[in-house]
Amino acid sequence: MSDDETLGIHIEISSNCNSRCLDCGRFVKGTDTINPYVEIGSKGNISISAIENIFDENISSVARYVNFTGTYGDFTLHPDALDIMQTISENISQHENKRTANSLSKKLTLLAETNGGARDDKWWHTFGDYILKYFDKSSLIIFALDGTDNETHQLYRRGIDFDTVLRHAKIIID
Repeated sequence: MSDDETLGIHIEISSNCNSRCLDCGRFVKGTDTINPYVEIGSKGNISISAIENIFDENISSVARYVNFTGTYGDFTLHPDALDIMQTISENISQHENKRTANSLSKKLTLLAETNGGARDDKWWHTFGDYILKYFDKSSLIIFALDGTDNETHQLYRRGIDFDTVLRHAKIIID
């Protein structure tokens, strides 16, 4: 596999979210009514068995990265987000020889998009530890900051405190 044949897996592990962003597909346009086509609550969370099925030998031996996308939800709202990270890593490590033969690093790169407003500081410290333990050093966490202060941020990321996002980002940076 050459460098231009990168395989990345994009997964929305949860369609649950703690924000009410303008124009979000989770809502009926222009309202705070949940889109009836978006599953929320426990139905909005992917199962660990589904993760195991996705990261089978074929995928685990060729994937360069996994992206926890945030189209409808925030990955941090999945109650088993950390267990999912560990499961992915364990599945990848079972195919270390094939990854090496395919000129891939032993660990996947984790990309994750978040509004950064959920969970407490302890969770974010644990999350940072999991990245270091289970994923490649090229991993990237994208925190959504809309504005330069909480007043502006609230116009777009309604319900998410600007300073909380900055604090959580700093935990990951440190």
